[in-house]
Formats: sequence, C-alpha cells, structure tokens
Amino acid sequence: MAPKVEIAKATAADAEALSSTLNPFQMKVILAMGDKTVKECLARSFGGSTASWSGRVDGELVAMWGVYPLQGGCGFPWLYSSPRLAAYPRAALVIGHHAIREMLAIHPRLYGTVNSRFGESVRFARHLGFTIGGYPADPPLLTIERVSP
Repeated sequence: MAPKVEIAKATAADAEALSSTLNPFQMKVILAMGDKTVKECLARSFGGSTASWSGRVDGELVAMWGVYPLQGGCGFPWLYSSPRLAAYPRAALVIGHHAIREMLAIHPRLYGTVNSRFGESVRFARHLGFTIGGYPADPPLLTIERVSP
C-alpha cells in the first residue's frame, strides 16, 4: 500500500519538531553557517518566509519548505527534511512538485543555492526542473533557478 502523503501550511510547532529530527547533513551545514542552533535556523526560516508548508508521510513529519521574498518578484526556496524522507522517494517527489507549484504561484522566479557536497539535493533540484549552476557561487555552493512556465 502506498504511503499517505499530507501537505499543509507549516506551523511554528512543525519547525520546532523538525529541528530535532533533521537530516544530519543539513544540521551540519546549518551549524557551519554560523547558526547557534538548528531550532533557531528553522524558526527563522519559517518566520521569514512568504509562505511555508509541511509534509507528512503516514502522519510523520518528514519535510518542511518555504520561500523567502527577494527583489523583483523572485523567491529564495528552502527545504529541510528528516532522514525518513529518503525512505519514501515517491512521496519526496510529490512533496517537491507541490512545493514548486506553490512557490511559483507566489514568486514567478525561484533562485537559491544547494550544497554540491549533498548530491541528493542537487539531483532533487534538477528533477524538480531547476537549472543548476547558471551563476557564479562560492564552492561548495551551486546556484539553482526555476522560472514559472
């Protein structure tokens, strides 16, 4: 039986809950960027976003994503996930495609970065239709861009 995927508007409680189950690589990147805690980073991501959503698989919170407003109608997308999301590749794609549709409805151009050391993020962005590396960025970051059709 296929897992049940639920997508809803994110809450501050979701940000707090995911901060304790976040993917270890994402935790490492967050802390290396200077955040004091993962909880602080997720709360700021949630609070500063134009919109944000949470994804659950069979009732378990596995991902949270949103988009920061940038100039000119552009949005900066972000996605945090628990290691459990990798166990549900089809659910991850459902969540990802939903996220992109929702973000592009708000911001017709999405621009951000992914860490090249996290190959899964690069592959996921490419699968979701982002152009990878179209602009200069400081390694190990790669730019990502997606424009509304």
